[in-house]
Amino acid sequence: MKQVREGMTEHIVDVRDLKVHFEIRRSFLDTLLGRNKATVKAVDGVTFSLRRGEILSLVGESGSGKTTTGRAILNLVAKSGGEALFDGASVSNRDREWNRMFRKKAQMIFQDPYQSLNPKDMIVDIVSEPLRIDGDHHDQEELLARTVEALEFAGLKPAETYLYKYPNELSGGQRQRVAIAAAFILSPDFIVADEPVSMLDASVRADILNLMVKMRETKNTSYLFITHDLSLAWLISDRVAIMYLGKIMEIGSHRIVAGSCVHPYSRALVDALPTMEEKPRERALLKGETPSPVKLPPGCRFSPRCSHVRPQCTREEPELRCVGEGHWAACHFAEEFLSKSGAGDPVPLQGEENPSCAQ
Repeated sequence: MKQVREGMTEHIVDVRDLKVHFEIRRSFLDTLLGRNKATVKAVDGVTFSLRRGEILSLVGESGSGKTTTGRAILNLVAKSGGEALFDGASVSNRDREWNRMFRKKAQMIFQDPYQSLNPKDMIVDIVSEPLRIDGDHHDQEELLARTVEALEFAGLKPAETYLYKYPNELSGGQRQRVAIAAAFILSPDFIVADEPVSMLDASVRADILNLMVKMRETKNTSYLFITHDLSLAWLISDRVAIMYLGKIMEIGSHRIVAGSCVHPYSRALVDALPTMEEKPRERALLKGETPSPVKLPPGCRFSPRCSHVRPQCTREEPELRCVGEGHWAACHFAEEFLSKSGAGDPVPLQGEENPSCAQ
């Protein structure tokens, strides 16, 4: 990663106890019977930081709150509590000039290019739109030149053959490259990439990932990379955060995916990955179904599915705490699992005063 320039903060993004709750609309019968309002706790107290030029992967099952976390950071959904900071300022800042700057420096690549691209617009209009609304004045010649440059950077060459096509004339991989070109055209400092390669085949997937890494290397772009694929997170990330039911269960170096994870949920996800081993190994597979985010279990929200559950787990909700250098876990018995894994000696919880405990 490049050095932090003078006047910049080390962390480009700081998320502090972020919460996003959605109230379920009550039916006429619920109102008539006086039933209480139900709330979906999609994100329920998430804290992490993202350094400049870093790729942090957010991993978890469907419904764990990954996408909602990314959208809340970009202020695309309303926050119910906590805050998200960008360059030290709250993304909920209502100053018009600051918001214009924020939209230029923070972009999102949506998961489904079939839904995110307007079918009525030509590719030249889709890719150049961020330039046309960023507040700076660009003449038509400059707009066209930068659009061509962005398309070719995204691997659509020669760009002139794509400019005046519509999304329905492109393949899925080509559509995703258009979405990436539109996100990259402003050279943002931060990108939320929501499952950007989940719909693509293996060869196209590798090209898209290489594009993202190239952007990081040339422009020091930071990524929040949202995925359900642990092997992909290990491949592209500097750090990995594993979410479950709106909470981060574990966060640390990408090496935790290679076997140094300590949370039972992380362990189960890793054990579900295919291996090249000839002899079958013991796997800690998940049991049961994910509880409803409307009615969360008491104590640790993973306890109903945990193979190591103990009485304390069903009474007290564990906090995310430091268990090693840059390694945090939300488990009452993380140190015990760490010592059994042989991943290293646990580091006592000392808060921010201990550099090894910094996220």
